[in-house]
Amino acid sequence: MIGIIGALEEEVVMFKHDMDIKSSAIIAGCEFVLGTLSNRDVVITRCGMGKVNSASCTSIMIERYSPDIIINTGVGGSLDESLKVCDIMIAEDVVQHDYDIVSLGYDLAQVDRFDTPYFKCDALVNEAIKKSTDFLGYTSYFSRFATGDRFIDKPEDKEWISKTFGARVCDMETGSIAQICQLYGVRFSSIRTISDSTSGPDGAVQFQKFLKLASTHSVFVIEDILKSSWRFF
Repeated sequence: MIGIIGALEEEVVMFKHDMDIKSSAIIAGCEFVLGTLSNRDVVITRCGMGKVNSASCTSIMIERYSPDIIINTGVGGSLDESLKVCDIMIAEDVVQHDYDIVSLGYDLAQVDRFDTPYFKCDALVNEAIKKSTDFLGYTSYFSRFATGDRFIDKPEDKEWISKTFGARVCDMETGSIAQICQLYGVRFSSIRTISDSTSGPDGAVQFQKFLKLASTHSVFVIEDILKSSWRFF
């Protein structure tokens, strides 16, 4: 079974529309929808924005439904001026840019109980995602993602995260989902379509304007990889 997690309803509603739903359950405020999509067993949920929401939701999904792979889907903000709205980013690894216990002897962004700040994503799933983006004619890149509990729109913040961690994408959930998956030993990947590439007030405006369109691109890619999921099982 494959688990699919998005933060916002716009990021998961198309999946639910396209799938053959067998059952659903609301647990800790999250609706988990179980069924088949592209002839593959899936469980889909909207976790809500932020690291606590996404970590809680991921833990419940793993404990209750035992997915073999979890894919985080949705939109992300650009940290690289060369990226354009609707470019698709595939996470090679992810870091939590707002995690800081350096004063206690850890590296910057290194999470307690882990020996590195970076959580790696599944290479086979990523390869399948890349093949699907190429097949669908989308522009896509492998990248490091940076996660934190803030909407990043200030140019100085974007520059600091990019230079400090080498990330090209920022979001509010991928890092915590990856952390939970690593704790449970569940394979994980993330695909984010760029929804906002500008800074300042225009960033939030652009996010709202392109949220639905960008989310749709991520959905099309994931539905395509499910059709050829033998590649990563």
